Order: sequence, then structure tokens, then C-alpha cells
Amino acid sequence: MYFPEDDTTYETTYTLILDEHRVRLETIGKAPSPDGPINQHVVYAFDGTISKDYHPLGTPFGIIHKEKRSRALDYAAVKPILCAFRPFTSTETSLDESGPPVKVATGIIDGQQCFVISRQASEQHEVDFKVWVDPSREFSIVRVSKRYNGTLVTQYDINYERDPRYSWVPTSWKSSVWDQRSAKLKSSSRCEVTTCEINPRIAPSEFQLQFPPGTLVTDSRNSTDYIQRDNGAMRVITKAELARGATYEDFLKTESGEAASQPLRSRFNWLLLANVGIVIVVLVVLIYRRTIQAITLA
Repeated sequence: MYFPEDDTTYETTYTLILDEHRVRLETIGKAPSPDGPINQHVVYAFDGTISKDYHPLGTPFGIIHKEKRSRALDYAAVKPILCAFRPFTSTETSLDESGPPVKVATGIIDGQQCFVISRQASEQHEVDFKVWVDPSREFSIVRVSKRYNGTLVTQYDINYERDPRYSWVPTSWKSSVWDQRSAKLKSSSRCEVTTCEINPRIAPSEFQLQFPPGTLVTDSRNSTDYIQRDNGAMRVITKAELARGATYEDFLKTESGEAASQPLRSRFNWLLLANVGIVIVVLVVLIYRRTIQAITLA
């Protein structure tokens, strides 16, 4: 991800759906780039088996990932919500049962005494996780931090409000990421929840992303590129077409293997012109020789 040198602020809307291990995330907003801010719209979907991304802006393209995990989990802006609702599976909390033993201490956040659960996930690189749990809010996670060789690299601070239906629910949070070498702040985000539903009925199709016709798809599972067509058909992109410099527009107008190749009619016309040229040269040579002979005889 590109990080601008100067302080820059962007607004992005996130729509996150969680259902056990299935995840869907849609982001709409701005993103930094070397040429300035650009529009960004991405849909991530993971149905528990297949992980897909869809980028509809510009040339629409999609990715089917080899890894069986959601790429939405990599967004620092949404990781706090995963810590709150999936604390024992989130990689940010490191609270899974398979890890090394944890230590429990106490600490104060916003005037509230909390339990601080810490774990050193890697002795070799000294990766330390700390989770602050507030017992006054039904043991909600209010802070998560990670240090790498003693340097703070990530920290999430989560605010809650009591909901009459769902008890304590996250209402806002701040995510901060620091460079592990220079310890300089790389990015920070402040998120506010606009709507929240818990335990609604969610159709399985929400997590099964279907690429629209015309999408340029890369399937990382088998290193295949293709254009998505109607009725689930795929127009496979061959290596030969890529070597010939075929473009996205070429793929849309041709069948597999035909893009950027010289049409048969065109090759026939060039061959015909070449043969005609040879015949003309031969006739000229014959006429010239006969002319020379005629002059000599005269």
C-alpha cells in the first residue's frame, strides 16, 4: 500500500458483514497514490472456502485468491470490529488456544480499571500482543496493541455504547499503524458506526461473489486469466495473446487465442500482393531483356 509523505485525510465507507467464518466487505472512497488521491471501490467476499475481490472502477477486474481466508481481514480500519466480535479467531488479539501461555495484569484506560492480557507470540522476533478488557462493560475489548522488538506497530482503541437489544456494542474506534523500523506513524483511521444489526438473516449468496460480464479475472489457484461472459462462460486469455500485446478491448471482441493476431483474410491479401509484385518484377525483367535484344539486333 502507498503511504503519502505529507499528512492526508480521506473518507471511506465500509460495509462489513460477518457470519461465523464468512466475511463480506465493501469499501467506497478515496485512496492515496503517487499521482494523488484516486477513487476506490472494492468488494471482498469469502464464503468459507473461496476468497474473491472485485474492483469495478476503470477496467473491471476480479481476483480469486489461492489462500482460503478473507482479504478483508487485512484492513486496519475494520480489524477492531473483528477484535470485538471475533476475539478468539482474530490474529490481532492472539487469544487462540494454540498459542503460548498468557499473562494477566491490570491497567487503566479512560479512568476504568481493565485486565491486560499479554502474550509473546514469537520469542525469536519478540512479537508482543496486549489486550485490554473492561469488566465494567461485560469484559469488552477496549484496546489491542502489538509490539515488534519493543516498537509499537499497531494499536486499536474501541469505544462502546450500551444497546438495549445487544448490550455493549462498538460505536467507534481508532486504528493506528507505525513503521516497525523508524517507529513513525504510517496511518491512522477513525471509524464511526452508522448502522449495526446483530444476528440478522443473511443469504449465503452475500458471500458468493459473482463477477459481472466483462470482468477481467485472475484465478490465482491455477494461474489462469479470463474474461467473464454471460451465463458463467469464460473467455480464456492465452500467453500468446499477452505476448502479442493484446489489450482488454481486444479480449472483449475476440475468442480465446485470436486477440492481436493477424486475420486470415489479411494474411491472404498480403500473400496475394506479394505474389503479384513478384509477377510484375518478372514481367518487367523479361520486357527489359527483350527490349535490349531488339535494340542489339537492330
